[in-house]
Amino acid sequence: MSGSAGEGERMMQTRNWRISLLLWSAVAVGLTAAYWSTAASMVGVWWSSATFNHGFLIPAIFGWLVWERREYLAQVTPSPSSYGLVGLMGAAVLWMLGWLADVQMVQQFAYIFTIQASVVAVLGLAVTRAILFPLCYLIFCVPFGEELIAPMQDFTAVFVVASLEIIGIPVFSDGIFISIPRGNFEVAEACSGVRFMIATLALGVLFANLSFKSWSRRAALMALVIVIPIIANGFRALGIVMIAHWSNMKYAVGADHIIYGWVFLAIVTILILAIGMTFADRKASDPLVDLKSIHPAKGWAPSTVSFSIAALAAITVGISGPAYARVIDGRDVRSAIEAIADPDLGPDWEVVEPKGIKWEPVYRNNDAELRRSFRHTSGRRVDLYVAYYDRQRPGTELVQFGNTIAAPDYWGLAGTQTRQASVQGEELTTMSARLVAGTRARAVWQWYWIDDRLTTNPYMAKILAARAKLFRGREAAATLVIATEMSQLATGAEQVLQTFLDSLGQPDAYLEQVGARAEARKTAPSGPDGNQD
Repeated sequence: MSGSAGEGERMMQTRNWRISLLLWSAVAVGLTAAYWSTAASMVGVWWSSATFNHGFLIPAIFGWLVWERREYLAQVTPSPSSYGLVGLMGAAVLWMLGWLADVQMVQQFAYIFTIQASVVAVLGLAVTRAILFPLCYLIFCVPFGEELIAPMQDFTAVFVVASLEIIGIPVFSDGIFISIPRGNFEVAEACSGVRFMIATLALGVLFANLSFKSWSRRAALMALVIVIPIIANGFRALGIVMIAHWSNMKYAVGADHIIYGWVFLAIVTILILAIGMTFADRKASDPLVDLKSIHPAKGWAPSTVSFSIAALAAITVGISGPAYARVIDGRDVRSAIEAIADPDLGPDWEVVEPKGIKWEPVYRNNDAELRRSFRHTSGRRVDLYVAYYDRQRPGTELVQFGNTIAAPDYWGLAGTQTRQASVQGEELTTMSARLVAGTRARAVWQWYWIDDRLTTNPYMAKILAARAKLFRGREAAATLVIATEMSQLATGAEQVLQTFLDSLGQPDAYLEQVGARAEARKTAPSGPDGNQD
Protein backbone atom coordinates (compact mmCIF):
# COMPACT_ATOMS: atom_id res chain seq x y z
CA MET A 1 0.00 0.00 0.00
CA SER A 2 2.78 2.41 0.93
CA GLY A 3 4.49 1.79 -2.40
CA SER A 4 1.25 2.45 -4.27
CA ALA A 5 0.62 5.60 -2.24
CA GLY A 6 4.16 6.85 -2.90
CA GLU A 7 3.77 6.19 -6.62
CA GLY A 8 0.46 8.06 -6.64
CA GLU A 9 2.03 11.01 -4.85
CA ARG A 10 4.86 11.15 -7.38
CA MET A 11 2.39 11.04 -10.27
CA MET A 12 0.37 13.86 -8.68
CA GLN A 13 3.50 15.94 -8.21
CA THR A 14 4.58 15.32 -11.80
CA ARG A 15 1.11 16.37 -13.00
CA ASN A 16 1.24 19.52 -10.90
CA TRP A 17 4.64 20.41 -12.29
CA ARG A 18 3.49 19.96 -15.88
CA ILE A 19 0.34 22.01 -15.39
CA SER A 20 2.02 24.75 -13.35
CA LEU A 21 4.98 25.09 -15.74
CA LEU A 22 2.68 25.24 -18.75
CA LEU A 23 0.53 27.93 -17.14
CA TRP A 24 3.52 29.90 -15.85
CA SER A 25 5.07 29.81 -19.35
CA ALA A 26 1.83 31.20 -20.75
CA VAL A 27 1.85 33.94 -18.09
CA ALA A 28 5.50 34.82 -18.82
CA VAL A 29 4.78 35.05 -22.55
CA GLY A 30 1.71 37.20 -21.89
CA LEU A 31 3.60 39.54 -19.59
CA THR A 32 6.44 39.87 -22.10
CA ALA A 33 3.91 40.74 -24.81
CA ALA A 34 2.34 43.39 -22.56
CA TYR A 35 5.76 44.84 -21.70
CA TRP A 36 7.14 44.27 -25.19
CA SER A 37 8.49 47.78 -25.70
CA THR A 38 10.33 47.56 -22.37
CA ALA A 39 11.77 44.12 -23.09
CA ALA A 40 12.77 45.21 -26.60
CA SER A 41 14.50 48.33 -25.26
CA MET A 42 16.51 46.15 -22.89
CA VAL A 43 17.66 43.82 -25.67
CA GLY A 44 18.37 46.85 -27.84
CA VAL A 45 20.84 48.14 -25.27
CA TRP A 46 22.50 44.70 -25.11
CA TRP A 47 22.96 44.83 -28.86
CA SER A 48 24.06 48.43 -29.28
CA SER A 49 26.23 48.98 -26.20
CA ALA A 50 29.46 47.07 -25.66
CA THR A 51 29.04 47.78 -21.95
CA PHE A 52 26.03 45.47 -21.81
CA ASN A 53 26.77 42.81 -24.43
CA HIS A 54 26.94 40.31 -21.58
CA GLY A 55 23.17 40.75 -21.17
CA PHE A 56 22.60 38.10 -23.84
CA LEU A 57 24.26 35.57 -21.53
CA ILE A 58 22.13 36.27 -18.46
CA PRO A 59 18.95 34.38 -19.60
CA ALA A 60 21.14 31.42 -20.63
CA ILE A 61 22.91 31.46 -17.25
CA PHE A 62 19.50 31.64 -15.54
CA GLY A 63 18.34 28.55 -17.43
CA TRP A 64 21.53 26.68 -16.56
CA LEU A 65 21.27 27.58 -12.87
CA VAL A 66 17.66 26.37 -12.74
CA TRP A 67 18.62 23.14 -14.54
CA GLU A 68 21.36 22.54 -11.98
CA ARG A 69 18.66 22.65 -9.29
CA ARG A 70 16.32 20.17 -10.97
CA GLU A 71 16.95 17.46 -8.35
CA TYR A 72 15.92 19.80 -5.58
CA LEU A 73 12.89 21.07 -7.49
CA ALA A 74 11.70 17.47 -7.92
CA GLN A 75 11.27 17.32 -4.13
CA VAL A 76 9.09 20.44 -4.03
CA THR A 77 5.39 20.64 -4.84
CA PRO A 78 4.33 23.75 -6.81
CA SER A 79 1.60 25.67 -5.03
CA PRO A 80 0.24 29.14 -6.04
CA SER A 81 0.81 31.98 -3.60
CA SER A 82 -1.10 35.25 -3.25
CA TYR A 83 2.16 36.97 -2.25
CA GLY A 84 3.04 36.89 -5.91
CA LEU A 85 0.03 39.04 -6.74
CA VAL A 86 1.25 41.66 -4.25
CA GLY A 87 4.63 41.61 -5.99
CA LEU A 88 2.99 41.89 -9.41
CA MET A 89 0.96 44.90 -8.29
CA GLY A 90 4.08 46.57 -6.92
CA ALA A 91 5.96 45.88 -10.16
CA ALA A 92 3.06 47.30 -12.21
CA VAL A 93 3.05 50.49 -10.12
CA LEU A 94 6.84 50.80 -10.46
CA TRP A 95 6.58 50.36 -14.22
CA MET A 96 3.89 53.04 -14.36
CA LEU A 97 6.13 55.46 -12.47
CA GLY A 98 9.00 54.68 -14.85
CA TRP A 99 6.70 55.14 -17.83
CA LEU A 100 5.30 58.43 -16.55
CA ALA A 101 8.82 59.80 -16.06
CA ASP A 102 10.12 57.94 -19.14
CA VAL A 103 12.97 56.33 -17.23
CA GLN A 104 13.68 53.16 -19.20
CA MET A 105 15.85 51.61 -16.52
CA VAL A 106 12.99 51.79 -13.99
CA GLN A 107 10.63 50.20 -16.51
CA GLN A 108 13.15 47.45 -17.23
CA PHE A 109 13.62 46.67 -13.55
CA ALA A 110 9.83 46.55 -13.18
CA TYR A 111 9.55 44.08 -16.08
CA ILE A 112 12.11 41.76 -14.45
CA PHE A 113 10.31 42.10 -11.10
CA THR A 114 7.10 41.14 -12.91
CA ILE A 115 8.63 37.90 -14.22
CA GLN A 116 10.03 37.11 -10.77
CA ALA A 117 6.72 37.81 -9.02
CA SER A 118 4.85 35.64 -11.53
CA VAL A 119 6.94 32.66 -10.37
CA VAL A 120 5.77 33.28 -6.80
CA ALA A 121 2.16 33.72 -7.90
CA VAL A 122 1.89 30.57 -10.03
CA LEU A 123 4.59 28.19 -8.73
CA GLY A 124 4.65 29.27 -5.11
CA LEU A 125 7.07 30.15 -2.32
CA ALA A 126 8.75 26.74 -2.03
CA VAL A 127 9.71 26.74 -5.72
CA THR A 128 10.83 30.36 -5.46
CA ARG A 129 13.14 29.56 -2.54
CA ALA A 130 14.65 26.67 -4.50
CA ILE A 131 15.53 28.93 -7.43
CA LEU A 132 15.94 32.17 -5.50
CA PHE A 133 19.46 32.92 -6.71
CA PRO A 134 18.72 32.30 -10.41
CA LEU A 135 15.66 34.56 -10.13
CA CYS A 136 17.67 37.29 -8.45
CA TYR A 137 20.43 36.92 -11.04
CA LEU A 138 17.96 38.03 -13.72
CA ILE A 139 18.49 41.56 -12.35
CA PHE A 140 21.66 41.68 -14.46
CA CYS A 141 19.45 41.66 -17.54
CA VAL A 142 18.80 45.33 -16.80
CA PRO A 143 21.41 47.70 -18.28
CA PHE A 144 22.29 49.68 -15.17
CA GLY A 145 25.44 51.43 -14.02
CA GLU A 146 25.93 54.13 -16.66
CA GLU A 147 25.23 56.69 -13.94
CA LEU A 148 28.72 55.89 -12.64
CA ILE A 149 30.46 56.93 -15.86
CA ALA A 150 30.99 60.59 -14.94
CA PRO A 151 32.33 60.02 -11.38
CA MET A 152 34.56 57.18 -12.59
CA GLN A 153 35.90 59.39 -15.39
CA ASP A 154 36.76 61.97 -12.75
CA PHE A 155 38.42 59.37 -10.51
CA THR A 156 40.47 57.96 -13.39
CA ALA A 157 41.61 61.45 -14.40
CA VAL A 158 42.62 62.32 -10.82
CA PHE A 159 44.43 58.97 -10.48
CA VAL A 160 46.40 59.48 -13.68
CA VAL A 161 47.33 63.07 -12.86
CA ALA A 162 48.44 62.20 -9.32
CA SER A 163 50.51 59.27 -10.61
CA LEU A 164 52.19 61.40 -13.29
CA GLU A 165 53.07 64.01 -10.68
CA ILE A 166 54.62 61.31 -8.49
CA ILE A 167 56.60 59.96 -11.46
CA GLY A 168 57.78 63.48 -12.25
CA ILE A 169 56.17 64.05 -15.65
CA PRO A 170 54.81 67.60 -16.05
CA VAL A 171 51.05 67.45 -16.35
CA PHE A 172 48.13 69.86 -16.68
CA SER A 173 44.55 68.71 -16.16
CA ASP A 174 41.22 70.32 -16.93
CA GLY A 175 38.60 67.93 -15.64
CA ILE A 176 38.85 64.78 -17.76
CA PHE A 177 41.30 66.45 -20.19
CA ILE A 178 44.97 65.73 -19.47
CA SER A 179 48.01 67.34 -21.13
CA ILE A 180 51.65 66.29 -20.91
CA PRO A 181 54.59 67.60 -22.98
CA ARG A 182 54.17 64.74 -25.46
CA GLY A 183 50.48 65.27 -26.18
CA ASN A 184 46.90 65.57 -24.97
CA PHE A 185 44.54 62.89 -23.63
CA GLU A 186 40.89 62.64 -22.72
CA VAL A 187 39.41 60.17 -20.25
CA ALA A 188 36.50 59.24 -22.51
CA GLU A 189 33.40 57.37 -21.38
CA ALA A 190 34.82 54.11 -22.75
CA CYS A 191 37.90 54.64 -20.56
CA SER A 192 35.97 55.27 -17.35
CA GLY A 193 36.11 51.59 -16.37
CA VAL A 194 32.33 51.26 -15.92
CA ARG A 195 32.09 48.75 -18.76
CA PHE A 196 34.65 46.47 -17.16
CA MET A 197 33.27 46.88 -13.63
CA ILE A 198 29.70 45.99 -14.65
CA ALA A 199 30.85 42.84 -16.46
CA THR A 200 33.06 41.73 -13.55
CA LEU A 201 30.25 42.46 -11.09
CA ALA A 202 27.91 40.05 -12.92
CA LEU A 203 30.69 37.46 -13.09
CA GLY A 204 31.64 38.00 -9.45
CA VAL A 205 28.09 37.49 -8.17
CA LEU A 206 27.83 34.22 -10.09
CA PHE A 207 31.26 33.09 -8.86
CA ALA A 208 30.40 34.01 -5.26
CA ASN A 209 27.24 31.88 -5.34
CA LEU A 210 28.94 28.86 -6.90
CA SER A 211 32.16 28.93 -4.86
CA PHE A 212 31.18 30.23 -1.41
CA LYS A 213 28.79 29.24 1.36
CA SER A 214 29.88 31.85 3.89
CA TRP A 215 28.23 35.25 3.46
CA SER A 216 31.29 37.00 4.89
CA ARG A 217 33.49 35.40 2.24
CA ARG A 218 31.00 36.33 -0.47
CA ALA A 219 31.08 39.92 0.78
CA ALA A 220 34.89 39.89 0.71
CA LEU A 221 34.89 38.68 -2.89
CA MET A 222 32.36 41.33 -3.93
CA ALA A 223 34.55 44.00 -2.36
CA LEU A 224 37.44 42.75 -4.50
CA VAL A 225 35.21 42.67 -7.59
CA ILE A 226 34.24 46.33 -7.10
CA VAL A 227 37.46 47.89 -5.80
CA ILE A 228 40.10 46.11 -7.88
CA PRO A 229 38.59 46.99 -11.31
CA ILE A 230 38.37 50.66 -10.33
CA ILE A 231 42.01 50.78 -9.24
CA ALA A 232 43.11 48.59 -12.16
CA ASN A 233 41.38 50.90 -14.64
CA GLY A 234 43.37 53.79 -13.19
CA PHE A 235 46.61 51.88 -13.82
CA ARG A 236 45.36 50.93 -17.29
CA ALA A 237 44.77 54.60 -18.17
CA LEU A 238 48.14 55.53 -16.67
CA GLY A 239 49.80 52.79 -18.72
CA ILE A 240 48.26 54.16 -21.92
CA VAL A 241 49.60 57.65 -21.16
CA MET A 242 53.04 56.29 -20.26
CA ILE A 243 53.29 54.14 -23.41
CA ALA A 244 52.30 57.13 -25.53
CA HIS A 245 54.86 59.27 -23.68
CA TRP A 246 57.73 56.79 -24.05
CA SER A 247 56.95 56.11 -27.73
CA ASN A 248 56.59 59.81 -28.58
CA MET A 249 52.85 59.29 -29.22
CA LYS A 250 53.50 56.44 -31.66
CA TYR A 251 51.78 53.72 -29.62
CA ALA A 252 48.69 53.54 -27.41
CA VAL A 253 46.97 56.45 -29.15
CA GLY A 254 44.83 54.57 -31.70
CA ALA A 255 42.96 51.29 -31.77
CA ASP A 256 45.93 49.58 -30.14
CA HIS A 257 45.20 51.31 -26.82
CA ILE A 258 41.81 49.58 -26.79
CA ILE A 259 43.46 46.20 -27.39
CA TYR A 260 45.99 46.91 -24.65
CA GLY A 261 43.24 48.00 -22.29
CA TRP A 262 41.11 44.89 -22.72
CA VAL A 263 44.10 42.54 -22.47
CA PHE A 264 45.12 44.29 -19.26
CA LEU A 265 41.62 44.11 -17.78
CA ALA A 266 41.20 40.45 -18.82
CA ILE A 267 44.34 39.66 -16.84
CA VAL A 268 42.89 41.55 -13.87
CA THR A 269 39.69 39.47 -14.08
CA ILE A 270 41.65 36.24 -14.03
CA LEU A 271 43.63 37.58 -11.06
CA ILE A 272 40.41 38.37 -9.12
CA LEU A 273 39.04 34.87 -9.72
CA ALA A 274 42.39 33.32 -8.76
CA ILE A 275 42.40 35.27 -5.49
CA GLY A 276 38.81 34.23 -4.85
CA MET A 277 39.65 30.55 -5.32
CA THR A 278 42.19 30.73 -2.50
CA PHE A 279 39.44 31.21 0.10
CA ALA A 280 36.51 29.42 -1.59
CA ASP A 281 34.62 27.20 0.88
CA ARG A 282 32.08 25.35 -1.30
CA LYS A 283 32.95 21.89 -2.57
CA ALA A 284 31.65 20.52 -5.85
CA SER A 285 29.66 17.92 -3.89
CA ASP A 286 27.96 20.49 -1.63
CA PRO A 287 24.22 21.01 -2.32
CA LEU A 288 23.20 24.22 -4.06
CA VAL A 289 19.94 24.40 -2.11
CA ASP A 290 19.22 23.88 1.58
CA LEU A 291 15.98 21.90 1.43
CA LYS A 292 15.49 22.24 5.19
CA SER A 293 14.92 25.97 4.72
CA ILE A 294 12.43 25.40 1.92
CA HIS A 295 10.02 23.07 3.73
CA PRO A 296 8.85 21.05 0.70
CA ALA A 297 5.06 20.88 0.52
CA LYS A 298 3.77 17.36 1.19
CA GLY A 299 0.10 17.82 1.99
CA TRP A 300 -2.22 19.86 -0.17
CA ALA A 301 -1.92 19.25 -3.91
CA PRO A 302 -3.40 22.18 -5.86
CA SER A 303 -5.90 21.36 -8.57
CA THR A 304 -5.80 22.43 -12.18
CA VAL A 305 -8.46 25.00 -11.36
CA SER A 306 -6.26 26.50 -8.62
CA PHE A 307 -3.34 26.87 -10.99
CA SER A 308 -5.58 28.33 -13.69
CA ILE A 309 -7.06 30.91 -11.32
CA ALA A 310 -3.58 31.85 -10.11
CA ALA A 311 -2.33 32.23 -13.71
CA LEU A 312 -5.34 34.33 -14.70
CA ALA A 313 -4.94 36.56 -11.65
CA ALA A 314 -1.21 36.93 -12.32
CA ILE A 315 -1.66 38.02 -15.92
CA THR A 316 -4.52 40.37 -15.01
CA VAL A 317 -2.59 42.13 -12.26
CA GLY A 318 0.69 42.01 -14.17
CA ILE A 319 -0.56 43.85 -17.28
CA SER A 320 -2.45 46.53 -15.32
CA GLY A 321 0.47 48.98 -15.66
CA PRO A 322 0.74 48.95 -19.47
CA ALA A 323 -3.07 48.86 -19.76
CA TYR A 324 -3.47 52.02 -17.68
CA ALA A 325 -0.60 53.65 -19.58
CA ARG A 326 -2.51 53.18 -22.83
CA VAL A 327 -5.50 54.94 -21.29
CA ILE A 328 -3.39 57.93 -20.28
CA ASP A 329 -1.53 58.02 -23.59
CA GLY A 330 -4.79 58.03 -25.51
CA ARG A 331 -5.34 61.69 -24.73
CA ASP A 332 -5.08 64.34 -27.45
CA VAL A 333 -1.40 64.86 -28.33
CA ARG A 334 -1.68 67.53 -31.02
CA SER A 335 0.91 70.27 -30.91
CA ALA A 336 -0.19 73.86 -31.35
CA ILE A 337 3.12 75.72 -31.41
CA GLU A 338 4.74 76.71 -34.69
CA ALA A 339 7.68 78.90 -33.68
CA ILE A 340 9.24 80.45 -30.59
CA ALA A 341 9.43 84.23 -30.53
CA ASP A 342 12.68 86.01 -29.73
CA PRO A 343 12.85 87.43 -26.20
CA ASP A 344 12.67 91.19 -25.75
CA LEU A 345 16.14 92.02 -24.46
CA GLY A 346 16.03 95.78 -24.89
CA PRO A 347 18.24 98.11 -26.95
CA ASP A 348 21.56 96.83 -25.56
CA TRP A 349 21.33 93.55 -27.51
CA GLU A 350 21.07 92.79 -31.21
CA VAL A 351 20.64 89.53 -33.14
CA VAL A 352 23.80 88.53 -35.02
CA GLU A 353 25.09 85.54 -36.95
CA PRO A 354 26.76 82.78 -34.88
CA LYS A 355 30.52 83.03 -34.62
CA GLY A 356 33.31 80.71 -33.51
CA ILE A 357 33.24 76.94 -33.04
CA LYS A 358 29.84 75.45 -33.76
CA TRP A 359 27.69 75.07 -30.64
CA GLU A 360 24.44 73.17 -31.07
CA PRO A 361 22.49 71.67 -28.16
CA VAL A 362 20.61 68.52 -29.12
CA TYR A 363 17.02 68.05 -27.92
CA ARG A 364 15.37 65.52 -30.17
CA ASN A 365 11.75 65.41 -31.34
CA ASN A 366 10.83 68.77 -29.83
CA ASP A 367 7.77 70.65 -31.04
CA ALA A 368 9.66 73.90 -31.56
CA GLU A 369 13.12 75.29 -30.90
CA LEU A 370 14.91 78.62 -31.05
CA ARG A 371 18.62 79.22 -31.79
CA ARG A 372 19.84 82.80 -31.63
CA SER A 373 23.10 84.67 -31.16
CA PHE A 374 23.02 88.09 -29.51
CA ARG A 375 25.72 90.76 -29.27
CA HIS A 376 25.84 93.24 -26.43
CA THR A 377 26.86 96.85 -26.92
CA SER A 378 30.09 95.92 -25.10
CA GLY A 379 30.90 93.54 -27.95
CA ARG A 380 30.43 90.31 -25.99
CA ARG A 381 28.23 87.59 -27.49
CA VAL A 382 25.71 85.24 -25.89
CA ASP A 383 24.01 82.31 -27.62
CA LEU A 384 20.46 81.35 -26.66
CA TYR A 385 18.82 77.97 -27.20
CA VAL A 386 15.23 77.01 -26.31
CA ALA A 387 13.57 73.64 -26.94
CA TYR A 388 9.83 73.39 -26.30
CA TYR A 389 7.74 70.22 -25.90
CA ASP A 390 3.99 70.82 -26.09
CA ARG A 391 3.35 67.48 -24.41
CA GLN A 392 5.92 64.87 -23.45
CA ARG A 393 5.31 61.41 -24.86
CA PRO A 394 7.47 58.26 -25.21
CA GLY A 395 10.37 59.26 -27.43
CA THR A 396 9.60 62.97 -27.21
CA GLU A 397 10.74 63.84 -23.69
CA LEU A 398 12.73 66.82 -22.55
CA VAL A 399 15.08 64.66 -20.47
CA GLN A 400 16.01 61.55 -22.41
CA PHE A 401 19.13 59.72 -23.54
CA GLY A 402 20.90 61.65 -26.29
CA ASN A 403 19.59 65.08 -25.30
CA THR A 404 22.56 67.25 -24.40
CA ILE A 405 23.68 70.86 -24.13
CA ALA A 406 26.44 70.23 -26.67
CA ALA A 407 26.84 67.80 -29.55
CA PRO A 408 29.85 65.63 -28.56
CA ASP A 409 31.35 65.88 -32.06
CA TYR A 410 32.66 69.33 -31.18
CA TRP A 411 32.56 69.88 -27.43
CA GLY A 412 33.55 67.87 -24.38
CA LEU A 413 31.99 68.41 -20.96
CA ALA A 414 34.73 69.52 -18.56
CA GLY A 415 32.50 69.87 -15.50
CA THR A 416 29.13 70.92 -14.11
CA GLN A 417 27.93 72.53 -10.90
CA THR A 418 24.99 74.47 -9.54
CA ARG A 419 25.49 78.14 -8.79
CA GLN A 420 23.39 81.11 -7.74
CA ALA A 421 22.51 83.91 -10.16
CA SER A 422 20.49 87.04 -9.45
CA VAL A 423 17.46 88.05 -11.51
CA GLN A 424 15.53 91.20 -10.67
CA GLY A 425 16.80 91.06 -7.10
CA GLU A 426 15.88 87.41 -6.59
CA GLU A 427 18.25 84.46 -6.23
CA LEU A 428 18.00 81.87 -9.00
CA THR A 429 19.66 78.44 -8.94
CA THR A 430 21.47 77.74 -12.20
CA MET A 431 23.09 74.66 -13.70
CA SER A 432 26.52 75.87 -14.80
CA ALA A 433 28.68 73.83 -17.18
CA ARG A 434 32.02 74.31 -18.87
CA LEU A 435 32.57 72.91 -22.36
CA VAL A 436 35.98 72.46 -23.98
CA ALA A 437 36.96 72.07 -27.62
CA GLY A 438 40.73 72.10 -28.04
CA THR A 439 41.96 75.44 -26.72
CA ARG A 440 38.48 76.96 -26.77
CA ALA A 441 36.08 76.93 -23.85
CA ARG A 442 32.46 77.89 -23.34
CA ALA A 443 30.44 78.71 -20.23
CA VAL A 444 26.87 77.39 -20.25
CA TRP A 445 23.87 78.01 -17.98
CA GLN A 446 20.74 75.86 -18.24
CA TRP A 447 17.25 75.50 -16.74
CA TYR A 448 14.36 73.05 -17.19
CA TRP A 449 10.74 74.26 -17.12
CA ILE A 450 8.05 71.62 -16.48
CA ASP A 451 4.51 71.90 -15.11
CA ASP A 452 5.06 75.65 -14.55
CA ARG A 453 8.11 75.00 -12.38
CA LEU A 454 11.77 75.78 -12.94
CA THR A 455 14.51 73.30 -11.97
CA THR A 456 18.13 72.56 -12.79
CA ASN A 457 17.97 68.90 -11.77
CA PRO A 458 17.14 66.42 -14.57
CA TYR A 459 15.81 63.90 -12.03
CA MET A 460 13.45 66.49 -10.59
CA ALA A 461 12.42 67.28 -14.16
CA LYS A 462 11.44 63.63 -14.59
CA ILE A 463 9.45 63.68 -11.35
CA LEU A 464 7.61 66.84 -12.36
CA ALA A 465 6.80 65.34 -15.77
CA ALA A 466 5.44 62.17 -14.16
CA ARG A 467 3.33 64.20 -11.71
CA ALA A 468 1.88 66.33 -14.49
CA LYS A 469 0.96 63.31 -16.58
CA LEU A 470 -0.53 61.34 -13.68
CA PHE A 471 -2.54 64.18 -12.12
CA ARG A 472 -3.41 65.94 -15.39
CA GLY A 473 -1.17 68.92 -14.72
CA ARG A 474 0.40 71.06 -17.39
CA GLU A 475 2.49 68.73 -19.51
CA ALA A 476 4.29 71.42 -21.52
CA ALA A 477 8.04 71.39 -20.93
CA ALA A 478 11.05 73.31 -22.16
CA THR A 479 14.73 73.94 -21.60
CA LEU A 480 16.46 77.30 -21.81
CA VAL A 481 20.22 77.40 -22.34
CA ILE A 482 22.53 80.40 -22.62
CA ALA A 483 26.24 80.20 -23.43
CA THR A 484 29.22 82.37 -24.19
CA GLU A 485 32.84 81.88 -25.22
CA MET A 486 35.49 82.05 -22.52
CA SER A 487 39.23 81.66 -22.31
CA GLN A 488 40.66 78.71 -20.40
CA LEU A 489 41.65 80.90 -17.45
CA ALA A 490 39.26 83.88 -17.53
CA THR A 491 36.14 83.97 -15.37
CA GLY A 492 34.43 86.96 -17.02
CA ALA A 493 32.01 84.75 -18.95
CA GLU A 494 29.75 84.43 -15.91
CA GLN A 495 29.36 88.21 -15.76
CA VAL A 496 28.35 88.26 -19.43
CA LEU A 497 25.73 85.57 -18.85
CA GLN A 498 24.50 87.45 -15.79
CA THR A 499 24.11 90.61 -17.91
CA PHE A 500 22.09 88.66 -20.48
CA LEU A 501 19.93 87.19 -17.72
CA ASP A 502 19.27 90.68 -16.33
CA SER A 503 17.91 91.67 -19.75
CA LEU A 504 15.93 88.45 -20.24
CA GLY A 505 14.33 88.42 -16.80
CA GLN A 506 13.10 85.29 -15.08
CA PRO A 507 13.56 82.29 -17.43
CA ASP A 508 10.26 80.76 -16.32
CA ALA A 509 8.41 83.98 -17.17
CA TYR A 510 9.75 83.91 -20.73
CA LEU A 511 8.97 80.21 -21.10
CA GLU A 512 5.51 80.82 -19.69
CA GLN A 513 4.92 83.28 -22.55
CA VAL A 514 6.02 80.61 -25.04
CA GLY A 515 3.63 78.10 -23.49
CA ALA A 516 0.79 80.65 -23.32
CA ARG A 517 1.03 81.24 -27.08
CA ALA A 518 0.75 77.49 -27.67
CA GLU A 519 -2.27 77.22 -25.38
CA ALA A 520 -3.90 80.18 -27.10
CA ARG A 521 -3.57 78.46 -30.48
CA LYS A 522 -5.13 75.30 -29.03
CA THR A 523 -8.22 77.15 -27.85
CA ALA A 524 -8.54 79.44 -30.89
CA PRO A 525 -11.61 78.71 -33.06
CA SER A 526 -11.06 76.91 -36.35
CA GLY A 527 -11.86 78.52 -39.68
CA PRO A 528 -14.07 77.01 -42.38
CA ASP A 529 -11.15 75.00 -43.77
CA GLY A 530 -10.43 73.45 -40.38
CA ASN A 531 -7.44 75.65 -39.65
CA GLN A 532 -7.20 77.86 -36.61
CA ASP A 533 -7.79 81.55 -37.21
